[in-house]
Amino acid sequence: MKKLAFACIILIGLTSNGFSIDNPFSSELNKKDPWFARDKLKHFSSSLYLTTTSYYFQNKMLSEVNKKSKINSASITVTCALGKEIWDSRKKNGFFSIRDLIADCMGIAIALIFINNIQ
Repeated sequence: MKKLAFACIILIGLTSNGFSIDNPFSSELNKKDPWFARDKLKHFSSSLYLTTTSYYFQNKMLSEVNKKSKINSASITVTCALGKEIWDSRKKNGFFSIRDLIADCMGIAIALIFINNIQ
């Protein structure tokens, strides 16, 4: 679990430098990408849902090992989140949102906590 959290932090750090992202703390970006918005709730809930459902599918239906199912489900969700942000950055007025990635990582973390507590 600690390795996954560390990987998310590293991933966010690497992507913020690799895609020439605007400063996430600039006032102009804050107006376009507020922390408390419906979009962040969508990122959070989608990541939570994708992580839990992919875990359930792998662990219960495919009889995959518990730890491997957690890693795979979190990896699938991180890959989808990164793909979405890269896609957004290539749109005409779009941009790569670190805040969206953070909301995605929070959804993954809560899903993993939920998965650990139901077992």
